[in-house]
Amino acid sequence: MNRNKYLKWSLPIFILVIVAGTAYFFITPIFSHEYKQLTERVEIGLKYTNPDEAVMYVHPYVENPNNTSDLTLTHKQNFINIYVLDEEGNIIENAVTVEQPENNNTDLLQTTLKPGEKEKNICHYKIKFSEDANSLQLNFEGEVEDEFGSAEIEEIIEINLDYLNI
Repeated sequence: MNRNKYLKWSLPIFILVIVAGTAYFFITPIFSHEYKQLTERVEIGLKYTNPDEAVMYVHPYVENPNNTSDLTLTHKQNFINIYVLDEEGNIIENAVTVEQPENNNTDLLQTTLKPGEKEKNICHYKIKFSEDANSLQLNFEGEVEDEFGSAEIEEIIEINLDYLNI
């Protein structure tokens, strides 16, 4: 009798786990492409989904480019902002949305990155490209402390959409 009772409850739970796993797999974007650019003190990069579609999901990060020393990064939770620019360099409004709920915590976080280690933004972004979209702009703000000292930095990089095959 106990075996039948066990099977009676375990089968629905097993089916529920399979359905939840399948739904998660099809809802969560798969970041299969990557782009990164070295700046003066950090390497700024992003992982992104299939660039062949009109909507792309992007997850930005900062990487320690030093081969021999740690890098201490002091930053906000969402420390990289993304904008879509037209050919004149103007920001296209409503092209970028935060895909995960933003945490309004204003406290600064401090992270120590080993050589080659990455710190990802808390959220990822959904980008809708219009006909006049020309490039992506990534803005990073934070404080960096490494073997060269401590500095408050603001790095801005632009990525031509042709480079990302969009």
